[in-house]
Amino acid sequence: MVWENTCVLGKEKIDLISSLGRTIAENILSNFDIPPFERSAMDEFAIIAEDTNSASEENPVFFRNSW
Repeated sequence: MVWENTCVLGKEKIDLISSLGRTIAENILSNFDIPPFERSAMDEFAIIAEDTNSASEENPVFFRNSW
């Protein structure tokens, strides 16, 4: 239903500065990884928010790994 009521726009080449706010027409793939080593933006730690209610600079709360 959506595709039946959607017009597909054509592609055009424009300079990078003019592309601000535009949608890219195809995927861009890199020939190398950035950074060039395995790295996670998340360290995969989770806590229960209620466990931090009493925390302050004067009264820090410490957590232990459960694995």
